[in-house]
Amino acid sequence: MMGMVDGHFHTFGEMLGTILIQGGPIQDADYPERLMEDESVMNVLEAAGICQLERILCHRFGKPPKISAEILIEIVDVSTFRRSGSNARHNSEDVDQNFESFVHDCEDGTCTYDGGVVKVDDVLRFITGCSTVPPGGFDARFSIGFTEERKYPTVSTCTFEVVLPLHLKNYNTFKDIMIESIVSGPGFGQI
Repeated sequence: MMGMVDGHFHTFGEMLGTILIQGGPIQDADYPERLMEDESVMNVLEAAGICQLERILCHRFGKPPKISAEILIEIVDVSTFRRSGSNARHNSEDVDQNFESFVHDCEDGTCTYDGGVVKVDDVLRFITGCSTVPPGGFDARFSIGFTEERKYPTVSTCTFEVVLPLHLKNYNTFKDIMIESIVSGPGFGQI
């Protein structure tokens, strides 16, 4: 009851809401640090058994883990290859391989444009709307599909789907279009 009277539950609710909305740790590190130094706050957390959970969910011991090409590739699933033996099947396999190569090139720092470099976390943000993998992970893997109808890749964060155009079987063209798509749409879904 003292926690409710003192407003601690309201503060923790705001912290949890921020974590959920941002898809990761609270951005203003000074404010939570001051809260964690308050003995009455720590007593309430300890009594509720939240101290360990907070460390796990909030990346309490440093920055969120850096996303690697391998981790990003693991969260996508190529489930919609075209019919076996068809030209479209061959093209979809080429485009899928281009996607994986692109993600690895982003990790290596070779996906450059006039204003900078596209990194793996930029690709993650493009696909998911999140700049880091949330502490609890994603609800599902993102599926990669293919289309003959579009020039640019599209993403649906609601249905966990990435759709890549089949005409992007040439890697250099794929890389240029991906960089353009990622750079031209920064900030989608960011609060």
